[in-house]
Amino acid sequence: MLFRSFRFKVTVLFVLLMLLSGFIGNFFVYEYSLRSQMNQLRDKLMIIAQLIAKNVDAKELLEIPLNNDGIDTPQYKRIERELNKIRDIVPSIVFIYIMEKTQKECIFKFIIDLHPGGSKEEPATAKPGEEYDCALYPEMMKAFSGPSADKGIVKDKWGIFLSGYAPIKDDEGKAVAILGIDMSARDVYDMQKEVKKRALLV
Repeated sequence: MLFRSFRFKVTVLFVLLMLLSGFIGNFFVYEYSLRSQMNQLRDKLMIIAQLIAKNVDAKELLEIPLNNDGIDTPQYKRIERELNKIRDIVPSIVFIYIMEKTQKECIFKFIIDLHPGGSKEEPATAKPGEEYDCALYPEMMKAFSGPSADKGIVKDKWGIFLSGYAPIKDDEGKAVAILGIDMSARDVYDMQKEVKKRALLV
């Protein structure tokens, strides 16, 4: 009887250790899956931003006056049409915008900013020339040197997003502006939920 009791306890302990090791292993797999998924999303956003940026005519872009009349210029409207076509192809993109540097540190100026609802009723959420403080967004500031993406979801006055950036270069290869694209945080959270479901199932 004593032997059976001891064997039972050892068996229970062994089973508990197996469950614990399984739980710990699953937790690390879950964390790895989340990180991997975020890195894949960041890479995707950088690639998309870079492809879009290469199709923007830098010379035409710099002809847009940075004031309220800028959105009525032929240059603005033509670039806007092209950007909207791309956004229609990639529905996960909510915002597309183009900004340039200013003389002020960490302050950029909008050149183009597309509204997620389209360009007919509300052509822009930020008018050309409107300033944007990017001090809290280091990846955005890096975009003049090359493609980049936020390391996690960020928040500003327009919402909560995961964003990617790429430089817009002139004929001499100089970055004259950056293009940014925003993916809704809701889409990111939905993808993360799928990872959580699989982890819970395991």
